[in-house]
Amino acid sequence: MTGTSLVLNLALVPLLKPDDDWPAPSPPMPPTGYSPVWLLLGLLLVALIIAYFLVTTLLTRRQTRSVRQHPNAHPADPATLQKQLAERVDAIEQRARHGELGQREATEELSHAVRKYVAAITGIPADKMTLRQLQQSPLRGTADAVAKFYPAVFAAEPPENFDESVRAARQVMSGCH
Repeated sequence: MTGTSLVLNLALVPLLKPDDDWPAPSPPMPPTGYSPVWLLLGLLLVALIIAYFLVTTLLTRRQTRSVRQHPNAHPADPATLQKQLAERVDAIEQRARHGELGQREATEELSHAVRKYVAAITGIPADKMTLRQLQQSPLRGTADAVAKFYPAVFAAEPPENFDESVRAARQVMSGCH
């Protein structure tokens, strides 16, 4: 049977004609409709998917806000602020040397004092910024100092570098914001 095809011999099939005995064909049934609830549920599902992607995108996008000075920021007298920071650093250092403060607590206080000083001098909210935000700001000296504070503040076992933290705080105070 290669190359041949199956042919239906119509002569063998009797011609079927509707008789009086056969019922007449009925008209086709109309398609059954779905309840409008399904349409609404489908549209709601699509709306929820779109809302999910919008909310996810908005919540996880990179924040590219630039650091700006507060419009009402009036820097105080730099000499007074520098003197206050020097006194504060000296007091923290003495308390740490006498054992009143642990290294972690002393470094936290140094970090807070330095950030507060820089915020007062520049008007840039360094006291509320993360290390990454500080590194992206024009405050390079402050970012370097805070980077030195981080291991002592956040490590499970703080390294023994309190003297380096004090030097970093004094360096910021000397004008390397």
